[in-house]
Amino acid sequence: MFETASESAIISERFGTCKVVTLLRARSLPDDPLVIDGRGRLDLDGASEGDATVHVELDDFDVGLLSQGKIRLAMSIAMGRASYRGPVREFLRVLPTVQAINCPPPEVGQAHDDE
Repeated sequence: MFETASESAIISERFGTCKVVTLLRARSLPDDPLVIDGRGRLDLDGASEGDATVHVELDDFDVGLLSQGKIRLAMSIAMGRASYRGPVREFLRVLPTVQAINCPPPEVGQAHDDE
């Protein structure tokens, strides 16, 4: 999801206004983070891990659901399923746009079978 989003000009522009570096980590893979750099790049190696201003940690299952757009990170945080440090609200503002790239919402009139 994040790789696809990083190739989109619209997403890059939106993330560019965010200016936050987010470290997203699955709890079972603490040494394999994904760094989402709001300065215009996606760091799959974790090289800019030290620059992260927001740290988000989720269960493996929830990382998969997040990438599919099936859970909302804000609700996961509220329910205690995700933990964070830093100004997570900045990341939460752009996350739905990134999720929409992976799982676009249905077009108007396409949500129901009307006969």
